[in-house]
Amino acid sequence: MWQVCPSLRGIEDRVLSMRSVIIAIVGIGLLLFLKLGGSEQLAERGGSASSISVPRTVVCVNPAATEMIYAMGREDLLVAVSDYCDYPAQAASKEKIGGVINPNLEKLAALSPDLIILQGKSEVLAKFCQLRGIEVLRLDLRNLKEILYGIQALGSRLGCSAAAEKLCGQVTADLDELRRVLAASEKKSVFLSLYRTPGSLSGMTTVGPGTFLSEVIEVAGGSNVFGDLRQDYSPVSKESLLKRQPDIIIEPCSPLPASAETLAKTLQDWSKLPSLRAVQRGQVFVIDADLLLRPGPRLARAARDLAKLIHPELFDD
Repeated sequence: MWQVCPSLRGIEDRVLSMRSVIIAIVGIGLLLFLKLGGSEQLAERGGSASSISVPRTVVCVNPAATEMIYAMGREDLLVAVSDYCDYPAQAASKEKIGGVINPNLEKLAALSPDLIILQGKSEVLAKFCQLRGIEVLRLDLRNLKEILYGIQALGSRLGCSAAAEKLCGQVTADLDELRRVLAASEKKSVFLSLYRTPGSLSGMTTVGPGTFLSEVIEVAGGSNVFGDLRQDYSPVSKESLLKRQPDIIIEPCSPLPASAETLAKTLQDWSKLPSLRAVQRGQVFVIDADLLLRPGPRLARAARDLAKLIHPELFDD
């Protein structure tokens, strides 16, 4: 049997010890890289990594993110918002800088914020921020998981991680409670009608699977009648709608409560398809567009309002 010489054994022990130290150092470095790298993918400052300090002045061009900021109690950082950031009511007192498509760059330059918050891409604002070294935080809010992650990312960047965790916990708990209430109910097929041309049934668009709107329909006790689409948002023909025969038709409407005239016009438009089961049974409803279409902290409330339309028998209020 082979035996190791004592002198060689000592060398071997030292090599193994050194190898363990190297592995530990590499492991720690990898953990730090993953931890820091995740946050740097969200924030940019002129194309480079962002500072870890909390920004002193923030401009939010994303209505859903503005709601998140107020819900986490960091509205003190907001110096301006987009023209479409109208909730909560206090947001109306903030300076307005236009929208993603038509931002007021002159006003933005004068404000010179530390951070601008966007959803998705905006070449105009991205170029503006890059030239001036302004940090950009982009939030992807496509589905429920990304919305919760967006709240956490925003809370981390604004120095209110605890408030973000609390908000995520509340939204999750409210959605879970709604699922519990509706657990035994029968799913009803729902058509969510978006961007229809008033006075006609042309220009209809709806949502596909994987979107937060399709997920909200499921949470609310419904089933997206176009849940097999390959796109997040897709045009819909009257022929395909007649073929699928949804139990319920939901149309986002703003502002709510809708006037009697608006409701009458909506029902009149849908009466042009009398062979639709939902039309025959009087199952055409409107819902608050500002509430339903924003991927923010009021999602559970939107889901509950939708559930009241789909399963009114389960709710007293």
